[in-house]
Amino acid sequence: MIKAELVTKISSDTDIDKKAVEKVINAFIQSVGEELAGGGKVVLTGLGTFFTRENSERTARNPQTGEMIDVRGKVVARFKAGKLLAEVVKDGKVTKMKPGKNLDETIQESRKKRESMDAVEAAENNDKGNTMKDDGGAGGTAKTEEESGD
Repeated sequence: MIKAELVTKISSDTDIDKKAVEKVINAFIQSVGEELAGGGKVVLTGLGTFFTRENSERTARNPQTGEMIDVRGKVVARFKAGKLLAEVVKDGKVTKMKPGKNLDETIQESRKKRESMDAVEAAENNDKGNTMKDDGGAGGTAKTEEESGD
């Protein structure tokens, strides 16, 4: 999908004028670029994280001549997909997003599902007696004043 197709899709999905959608997309690109150029990162929960990485200097071989050349290091923009986006495109098809559902609803459902799975796992651990007791990081059992003789 190219930018013009994205503008058309968003415009038809939201009933917002194409010019307004294009203006928002351009502002988004500009804002992300400015933040990355300043050394920051942009985190969009559910979508992913835009960040920069510095590629170090290296020696490479020119495939046409076979000559070894030095390649300068540079800063490059990177993107790491968020968990929800990864779930949405898993196996090359939409698995979580349903037509008519917005991203916020999907995120909330995903969080509720994760919380219920965590609760079930915690209950199973309690049933098995695998609970961890907090000893304040002492690495052993804490003694009371009476036990320590103080």
